[in-house]
Amino acid sequence: MKSNGENGLIARPLTFGAGAGSFLGAAAIVGLSSTITVWQNALGLSTAEVGILSGLLSLAIAIGSLLANVTGRHFGRTNVYRNLLVATAVGFVVCALAANFWMLLIGNLITGITTGIDLPVALSLVSDARYTKGRSAKYVSLTQSGWQLGILVTMVAAFAISWIDGSIGCRLVFVFLAVISAASALYRRICVKFSADDMALENSLGGRSVGASVAGVGDGVGASAARPRRGHGMNFWKDFTPREYAFFFSILVFYVFWNFLGNTWGQFQTFIFVNAHASQSLATGIGILVCLVSFLSTFVISAASGTRFETPVFFIGSAFSMGSLLVLAFTGSQLWWLIGLTFVLNIGTVLAGEATSKVWIQTLFRDAEQRTSVQGFILAVSRVGCSLLALVTPQMVMPDTIQSSMFVFFGFALVSCLAGVNVLRLKKRPEISR
Repeated sequence: MKSNGENGLIARPLTFGAGAGSFLGAAAIVGLSSTITVWQNALGLSTAEVGILSGLLSLAIAIGSLLANVTGRHFGRTNVYRNLLVATAVGFVVCALAANFWMLLIGNLITGITTGIDLPVALSLVSDARYTKGRSAKYVSLTQSGWQLGILVTMVAAFAISWIDGSIGCRLVFVFLAVISAASALYRRICVKFSADDMALENSLGGRSVGASVAGVGDGVGASAARPRRGHGMNFWKDFTPREYAFFFSILVFYVFWNFLGNTWGQFQTFIFVNAHASQSLATGIGILVCLVSFLSTFVISAASGTRFETPVFFIGSAFSMGSLLVLAFTGSQLWWLIGLTFVLNIGTVLAGEATSKVWIQTLFRDAEQRTSVQGFILAVSRVGCSLLALVTPQMVMPDTIQSSMFVFFGFALVSCLAGVNVLRLKKRPEISR
């Protein structure tokens, strides 16, 4: 019996549900960062407590990413996909009801860990040949639009409530996110109709027997018993071939250095504009427009993924990123140059960035457990690295230092591009069987 995926019944709703998870992952980060000053005033938080909230949210996402494969194996990927966002909704509710620092911290830890687990597990299902056979690259890249939409919608919501006095506004933002989490969980259970065979395969022995059964296009259910499982636990790389090692380290370098740029600009964009003498309303409004352009750019990636246009789009994105940073290195903190080039930079980081790395991971590592583990590990390493970089970023983007700092960020973009070029080079080389 064919699975629903092979019959073409599940690919789109599965992808939409995974995109909803990406939406919530971005919303968890932006929801806190865009309301933190309101929380600080309402709850009387110290500067240290504000730093702890932001830092531990990033750490919680990293921990969740590392636990993704273990969780998927123990409970079954379909069970995690269908149920985990209920816990995310609970985390947002705890944040909405927070009466003190500790409640807000606990709520953010719950949302961080659960969204960290959800993304690698959901992507491993979207890339599974049984569900999106022949079109996994397109569907994986399409989930990135959910991430960009999460940033955009949460920023708009935070802007809308910025006129409300007290903490009621930011509490409404988290209630809004809790409702979306619950609705997404319900959608996954009702609209993503895994077949009985799919559910039985995923959940047999707590999901621990599925590792190799979904290894590649053309693998069938009967292949699972004969093939060794790979990608277990934290030593998932132990059975990598030399080519797989090369892919792993190249994608790791690509994503970490890309995120040094993408995460920094995402977190501190408003800060940069305000310090370049923009008003708070102008800085926020430009940020929303930038998010809208970035969201629309994700559909270019989706259209190009898996086609002959994939590589040209990557090089165009890299050129946009590096070119805009190089110009900024000479124009410094001049406001309108900053605003215009920020649009170019964000288009570049979308066309050659996170969506690209997800497609590579989900199509170049054919074992399901490897894909989940590699995705989770790279996300975790990147999140920790960005947290450390964020400690010095405010000093780097002040008006008197931003010009020299742009050369540093140009270096990040260059390293990321070179690592990506190496992935493209490796893809052209024929695979040598074990």
